Amino acid sequence: MIYDLCLHIGATPEAIQFFIKIKDAFNQKNITVQLFTVNTEVSDFVDEKHLKDIIVLPKIKEQYNIEESIQFVKSLGFFNYSSLYRTQKIFHDLSDKDGQILTAKKIEAVKGILHLPKAKKYMTFAGDEIDLNMFRVYAKAQGGKIYFSGITNLNNRVFITDSEERFFNIPKEIESIPESEKDWIEKYIHNIIEKRPILWADPKERDVHFKGIWILKLIKRISYKSDSTKTTKFIIQRFISRVKNRFLSKNHYCNTSVLDEKPFFYMPMHYPKDSQLTLRGLPFLNQADIIDIVSRFIPTEYNLIIKEHPHARGFSKVKDIKRISQLDRTKIIHPFVNSHEIMKKANAIIVINSSVGFEALLYNKAVITLGKSFFRGHGLTLDVNSLYDIEAAIEQAETFQPNRQKLEQFIYKIKKYSLDVNYTDLFNSNEEVINTYVEEIINKLEF
Repeated sequence: MIYDLCLHIGATPEAIQFFIKIKDAFNQKNITVQLFTVNTEVSDFVDEKHLKDIIVLPKIKEQYNIEESIQFVKSLGFFNYSSLYRTQKIFHDLSDKDGQILTAKKIEAVKGILHLPKAKKYMTFAGDEIDLNMFRVYAKAQGGKIYFSGITNLNNRVFITDSEERFFNIPKEIESIPESEKDWIEKYIHNIIEKRPILWADPKERDVHFKGIWILKLIKRISYKSDSTKTTKFIIQRFISRVKNRFLSKNHYCNTSVLDEKPFFYMPMHYPKDSQLTLRGLPFLNQADIIDIVSRFIPTEYNLIIKEHPHARGFSKVKDIKRISQLDRTKIIHPFVNSHEIMKKANAIIVINSSVGFEALLYNKAVITLGKSFFRGHGLTLDVNSLYDIEAAIEQAETFQPNRQKLEQFIYKIKKYSLDVNYTDLFNSNEEVINTYVEEIINKLEF
C-alpha cells in the first residue's frame, strides 16, 4: 500500500489524539494518511490504543557509523551533515562530536523503518530540530515530496511551503487588491495598533521560577523526556541556570523612562533556542556580538534599546546581559514591557528575524532586517546582507518609511498565500476548523 500523505506529528499522546482527528478528516475525503512520530515514549500508548497507520521511530541503538551516516544523507541530497544537528547543538549545549553521534544513531533508526509502506507526500513543521530533520531524511529516503508548515504573523494563519528553506516565501510580484479585501486590511492594521496584542500568549505563563507550578513542570519534563541520567542532569542544570539568570539579569535592566530620554533605535532579542534564529537567523546567531556591532554605528544623539524575548527570560547568560548593558548608549529594559509601547516611540527597529519587525511596519516605522525574515525583499525594509551594510542601513533609517500601498499589498498576499485557518483555533480541536484545515491542505498539496 502507498499512502497519499504522511504527517509528522507531535511527541505526546495528546498530539497523537489530535492528529488522529486530522487523519479521520482526511480519510472522509478518501485520502489515506499515515502518522509519524519520533518519540519512542509513546509506543506504549500506541499499543494500548491499538492505533493503526502510525509509525513510531524505533529507539536508537548504540551501534552507529558516522562515516556511513554522512554518505547516506549525502546520497539523499544533504550536503552538510552538521546542518542536521546544528540547532540541537544550541538547544542542548552539545559538542560537535556528540551531535555527530546522536545524528548517526537516529539515522540508523530511520534506516530500520525504510521497509514500511511509503507515502506520495510528506508534511512536517518548518523548524530545524533534529527530530524534524530525521523526518526529512525519512521522507527523502522513501522518495516522497516533502512540505513544511508554519505559522504566519497574520492572525496565526498557517502557511505551507515545499521549499527546503522552510520559511514563508511570499511572491514579490505586484498584485491588485480586491475591493472586498481593502476594508479588512485597514481594520487589521487598526486593530493591531489599537489593541497592541501579545503575539505568542502571555509571557508570564512561560516565566521560570522556583514556585510550585514550575517544580511540577520540571518533574513532569524529567519523567517525560528523560531516558538517561545524563538527560536528567541536563534538564535540572538548565532549569537552575535559567532561574539564576532570570534573577541576576534584572540587576542590569533600565527603567522604561529611558524611552523618553532621547531618540532611539529598538532592537528586540530573539528566543535563543528557536529555529527562527538558528535556521532563519544565520549567520547572526550570537546576539550579544551582533548587538555589540550594531551599537558601534548608533549615532551619538540616539540610544539603542534592547529587550530580551518575553518567553525566553533566563536563557541569555548573565554575562551577556551585563555586557550589553555596558555598551555605549545601549539600554536594556525588562522583557515584559510590551513591544508595542516601544515601537510607537522608536525612530527605527532593527531585527534579526522577529515578528516585531512585521508589527513595526504597521506603525509605519523604518525596519532594518538582518536575518531571513518573511517580510524582507519586498521594498518595505532596509535589508542587511552582511555586517558591512549595517552602518549604511542605520543612516538610511533616519528618513526611510515603508510605502503604505506596498504594505497593504504585502498584507493581502500574506492572507492570499496562507491557509484560511487560525493555528490556535486548530489545536482547540474545533471540528469545523479541522475540516477547513484539511480542505486547505488538500487544495495546497493538490490532491
